[in-house]
Amino acid sequence: MSRNRDHWENPDNWTAGIIYHCPEDTRYFVPKGWKWGGWTINFSHPKAWFAGLGAIAIAVGPATLAMRLTGNRSLWLLAMLVSIIALCMWAHNESSKE
Repeated sequence: MSRNRDHWENPDNWTAGIIYHCPEDTRYFVPKGWKWGGWTINFSHPKAWFAGLGAIAIAVGPATLAMRLTGNRSLWLLAMLVSIIALCMWAHNESSKE
C-alpha cells in the first residue's frame, strides 16, 4: 500500500470525517472519504491554499470573463463546462499521485 494512501486511510487525519489535514501527505487534493464524493483539500499542505484559490479562479474566471466581454449566455455555459471539466481532471490527477 502506498504511503499517501496510508495517511488518507488514517482516521486521525480527518476532522469530522470531512476535513483532511496531513502534513506528511504530498498531495494537496485528495479524494473524499466516500466513493464518488469528489475531492477535498489537504489543509495541512503548504500549497493547498494556493491550489484552492487557483481552483476558484479556474471555476469562476473564464465564465465571468466570457459573460462580461460578450454577454452571450451560450458562451458563458460553455466556459463553465470547460472550467468544471478542467477542475475535475486536475483534482483527479493530483489525488491519484502516489
